This record gives sequence, structure tokens and C-alpha cells, in this order.
Amino acid sequence: MRLRKILRVLWKRKPHPISSLPPEIISTIFVHCLPPDGTPPAPQLAPLLIAQICRHWRAIALGTPELWTNIHLMDGLHEQSASLELLKLWSSRAGIFPLKLTLMSQSIELGKLLLETALKFQQQWEEIAIAVPAAAYSSLRSLTDATFPVLTSIRFQVPRRATKAMLSPSELRVLENIVMHAPRLRDVDLASLPFSQYFPLPHRMLAVPWNRLNSLVAETRSSEEGLSLLQSCNSLTILTLRTCPDSVPYIPQAIAYNNITLAFLQDLTIDDPSLSDIFDHLTLPSLTSLHLILFGSSVDFQRMQRFFSRSDCPLRTFLLGLRSLTHLRGILALTPSVTCLGLAIAYESSNKISRVATAPAHRGPSIVANTLHRGPDGRDGRSSFPRQGAC
Repeated sequence: MRLRKILRVLWKRKPHPISSLPPEIISTIFVHCLPPDGTPPAPQLAPLLIAQICRHWRAIALGTPELWTNIHLMDGLHEQSASLELLKLWSSRAGIFPLKLTLMSQSIELGKLLLETALKFQQQWEEIAIAVPAAAYSSLRSLTDATFPVLTSIRFQVPRRATKAMLSPSELRVLENIVMHAPRLRDVDLASLPFSQYFPLPHRMLAVPWNRLNSLVAETRSSEEGLSLLQSCNSLTILTLRTCPDSVPYIPQAIAYNNITLAFLQDLTIDDPSLSDIFDHLTLPSLTSLHLILFGSSVDFQRMQRFFSRSDCPLRTFLLGLRSLTHLRGILALTPSVTCLGLAIAYESSNKISRVATAPAHRGPSIVANTLHRGPDGRDGRSSFPRQGAC
């Protein structure tokens, strides 16, 4: 009996096999335990969870800069002072490694403090997503001579519940300075920036190197304005175009838009049927994913027929919203290569969805059905539309 107790004690004292691994290998394992980018820090997730296991693991975690490069801060997670300290602490632990920052706040005061703190290591920005009230963007005015050598992705927005103050032209110029001094920038999202309805849209005010971008999210007041932007975006692989809420009507310029070919575009989202005439001028030979809302008229059918014939694209995912089912089968017959089909039908037509699912021409694709609701303003709601992950 005593021998068993001695053996049990010795067994407990025996180091776990993982402890025999070199710290460099353990460090690499820790990096692979990280949650997806943009996940808020939590005690039950790496890297904080790893640092709680034992002193040995904590020492390795604190000595692994890659574990601390993804910094996500938003209202409600921490007190104001704690958010600032967390930003400083994680950035110091990241050392000289590039940083992925998500800074979100409804508060002007906290928004300014977060930006002012982040500016201290702006040369390490790799991806930055900022969602703060418009007045907080004034903290960026000190960036006149700054450079962003590793910055690849930017997303600027103002929270919906924040005050509706507009960004002034001078503040937009500050954002332009960031864009123009980021030679590796490839991903831009300007769609949620507030602007005066009497000024041009942000993408028309900013001297953005459009030809370098791979991914773009932007707002437009008309197809003509959208096309004027796309003429310079010949390297895009992902594009989302949205209409501007509460903007004055756009007066088209007297420009004849010839066919625009975006040879590398693979993923396109246009979620307002008023922009459907943009397809009269586009050729997208590499398109594999299309997220689109149409009125469903005969004009739409003829337009999409010409577009698909001209593009001859290998479309795989088709997320389609319609207000009318009249030409649904005809539109779907244009896309025989589709393997994932998401349908959002206006509520008065949703009971007819079963007919589409059993149509002989569409027995191959995986169909995800949904109802396209209309909001109080009469526009189609976007929140109920099927997402690509549903297929």
C-alpha cells in the first residue's frame, strides 16, 4: 500500500510530455490556438487562457509577440481606463510585430483617447478598423507626416447610434493622408462614413490609389457614380456597392460609359435594385459569387441575360433577392454552374418558393430560401438576406 502511494506521488511529479518540448515549439502551438481575427479578448480564449495555465506557459505566452498583435476593443467590454491600459499593454507585448486593431466606441471622449493611444505605434498598423463618433476623428489630424509601411486594410465608420455629425472635408483629408502613405494598402471600406449631402461622397473626395485595391466597400448615389469609380479599380477581387441613405439626388455627368471589364473580380455584392443598370456596362469573366437584389422585371431579366452571356463567368454562389417571381426561373437558367443558391423573396411571394426548389432546371444547387422583408421606408431589408456561409 505504501509503495503504491509513493508511486502515485512520483507519477504526479513526473513532468507532462508537452513540458519536454522546446519553448519555440510550444510558442508555435500557442499561436495556432488563437481565435479568429477580430474576436474580443476573453479569459476563456487564447492568449489570456494560455497565460493562466501555469507559470511556465505564462512566461512563454508573454514572450510570444504574435499572441498579442490582434487587439479588439469596444464599448461594454471594459471600463474606459481599462480599455486604454489594455491597448497599451497588448501593443507593448506585440513588440515590433504588425498590429490588427479594431477600435469601437459610441463615446467621443473614449474614441479620441483610443485613437491618440493607437497613433503612438501607427507604423505597426497592418489592419485597422475604426468605429467612433465623427468628432473623435479629429485626433487623427496629427498624422500629416506619418507613414504606414505595413498597412494593408482600413475600415472607417461612425456607429449608427452615435451622433450624426458629419465628417468635414478637412477630416476627410486626414483619412486621405493615411491612404496615400500606405504603399501596401489593398482593402478599403469607406461605406459607413457620414458626409454632408451637399459634398461629394468620400470616395470622390479622396485621392485613393484605386488601381491597387483588391477589396472595396463603397457607397454611391447612382449607377453612373458607381461606374465612374469602377473605371479605376481594375485590380479588384471583392466589391460591395451600396446606395447612400438620405442623400440628395445625384446629377449624372455627361459621360458615355463604355463596357468596363474587371478581369479579377470574383465576389460582387449590390444590395439595392436601383443599381441594377450597372450590369449594362460590366463584364466580369472571373465572377464566382454574386449577391444581388433585383426588382424581378422583364428589364432585369434581359439585362442579366446580356451580362451573363457577355461575362461567361464560372459563378458558383448566387444570393438573389427579388420583389417578383415572374422571371425567377429565367434568371436562374442563366447560371447553370451555380452550386449554392440563396433566395430572398418579397413577403407576398414567399409561399411560391417551393416551385423554384423543384424546377427541373435547378435540381443541382443547394437552395437556401428566405423572405425579403421591407423596412418602414419601403426599402428591402438587408438583415434577412441569406449569407454565403449558409450554403
